[in-house]
Amino acid sequence: MNEQREFFAGSRPEIPKEFMQDPSFKGELLGGLKNPEKLSDIRRVYEEKYPDQLEGISALFDLASFLDLDKRLDAHEEKGKERSALIDEVTRYQYLLTHLIARTSDKEFLGSFWQIAEDVARKKENIRSLNMMRKGILSQVAVLKIMEKIGASPTLSHPRDDARHAIDLWIDAKKAVQVKGIREDRQQLPEIMETDTLSFPGVEIESDEGVQHLNTEMFAKF
Repeated sequence: MNEQREFFAGSRPEIPKEFMQDPSFKGELLGGLKNPEKLSDIRRVYEEKYPDQLEGISALFDLASFLDLDKRLDAHEEKGKERSALIDEVTRYQYLLTHLIARTSDKEFLGSFWQIAEDVARKKENIRSLNMMRKGILSQVAVLKIMEKIGASPTLSHPRDDARHAIDLWIDAKKAVQVKGIREDRQQLPEIMETDTLSFPGVEIESDEGVQHLNTEMFAKF
């Protein structure tokens, strides 16, 4: 279950960011969003021009697809295996982006990256999905780095663990971690809770009020 781990302890080299500083990059990326074939050609140009920066290039060029998939998930139109396939795709992208963000503490890189990502999300009219994903990823990376500081050896979970078992990090072969954020308007200290199971979002129930998620805490109240 905990295969394809990534270890981030130790020094984090700066991720090359020349592709984002290319005068044409942002305009060409945004200009190609409405034409997938054109966008693919633009991507190929930058991958050939900056072969040592493929991770960052992929994260920005794949963002539009992620935003489209996330919007489809919110619409709850797909069911069963089709919905599971969408969740797998979304989770794989989130893994890629978390891996990228966790590798660097270069503020210039992160600032430029998130600014371009916001421009893409606005073009796609889905800034909400970007903000929710960013909050979750930054929370996860923050927990990973805190654990490293206290001597643990956390690793990112495989995307399948995240999608199927709500596992964000592994401490070792048996200890899994799920990271949950809180609303920005709530004043609350961080909490660490131990449990035998993780089940978020758990079970989806559709009613006249919409789709509700029952998790472990809610089940305990029944």
